[in-house]
Amino acid sequence: MPGQKTTLREAQKQFTSERLKQAALQVFERHGYRDATVDLIANEAGTSRATLYLHFEGKSGLLAELAHDTIADDLPVFYGELDSALVSEDPEELRSWVRRWLAWLEEHRVLIDAADDAAATRDTKGLVAAGFSDYMPKYRERWKGHEREAAVRISFLLMLVSSGLRTATRIATVEGEVDDELVVSMTVDLLSAMLADPPRKTP
Repeated sequence: MPGQKTTLREAQKQFTSERLKQAALQVFERHGYRDATVDLIANEAGTSRATLYLHFEGKSGLLAELAHDTIADDLPVFYGELDSALVSEDPEELRSWVRRWLAWLEEHRVLIDAADDAAATRDTKGLVAAGFSDYMPKYRERWKGHEREAAVRISFLLMLVSSGLRTATRIATVEGEVDDELVVSMTVDLLSAMLADPPRKTP
């Protein structure tokens, strides 16, 4: 009800929930999602396994809640902006989007890596289910009759680039420091090539 005060019990529940989510994030960063366990997360939060299960359905529930709190609201905005950039065919607009997207990926690297690992093991209960193409109606319109291929191209490419960024430190070790603008240029090239309009059939 509007104006209803939060009880001490509710405040304690919320505090414990937040502490568990932050602990999960720290454990995911140190151990990776696959090797993270409920016991590690509970210990990090200074609580018990039983308490964790009172609040979440295991580590997948924690990951889903973190994704909902942290990145879910960004997705429609980000990919709506990509939709506009692709349709505008303005190279600078696309480069600007790529810079913002790469910065966002780095900011949420731990959570996105954990989501990728969860997807690889099909441990995705509660995670955002919408595909990237759901946020890109203008682009899909240009692929009328090829909507399924358009959706696959978008999801495949964005996941490929996201996962590829995880190897950037290895590339830097072998080839020397990689310039940020080179990464932007390569990403723009990939987007432009793979998300181009479908080929027109000759009469």
